[in-house]
Amino acid sequence: MQTQQTAFLIFQSQGHYKVLLNHQELTATISGRYRHLAESTNDLPIVGDQVTGVIYDTDYFQIQGHLPRHTLIQRHNSNKQQQIQTLAANIATIFIVTSTNQEFSEARLQRYLTMAWDSGATPVIVLSKTDLVSDSELTIFLDAIASVTFDSVPVITTGQTASNVAAAFKPYLTAGQWVTLSAHPALVNQP
Repeated sequence: MQTQQTAFLIFQSQGHYKVLLNHQELTATISGRYRHLAESTNDLPIVGDQVTGVIYDTDYFQIQGHLPRHTLIQRHNSNKQQQIQTLAANIATIFIVTSTNQEFSEARLQRYLTMAWDSGATPVIVLSKTDLVSDSELTIFLDAIASVTFDSVPVITTGQTASNVAAAFKPYLTAGQWVTLSAHPALVNQP
């Protein structure tokens, strides 16, 4: 008889899964029973879930269920059916990355904040490229963020000349807590 174990789901894409069990990454599959009992795709495991199951063939993990979720990040699909897409579970902090350039958007920031608040996670705004603007321009960006957040969300400023950035992140990076970064795709590909 195989022993039931708990692992963390660290990758999920189109039926492919990877879990982290005792600091070891294993390829995983979902048991037929678990898949059959799921009423929708939202009932299946997603990244961040603590999943239960068994090891087989020494380096594979069969997912047989998941533990209750503490937070759940979801968004509306852009298709006409307005389906909810589940993105991640059990995230404690969402770092919402925006920059001090033409990609800054208060409307986008509101959407990301709403997603974070609805999930149950704590949002933290990361304002990047602050070294590329003057102090007065930086104040304009910070005021815009304050108006969207009602001054209720922490802001971390970063740039090539920023000091103590690691110290600013440290309170949110604690053992046993999952965090994620959320950014507009245009920010990811910029130098």
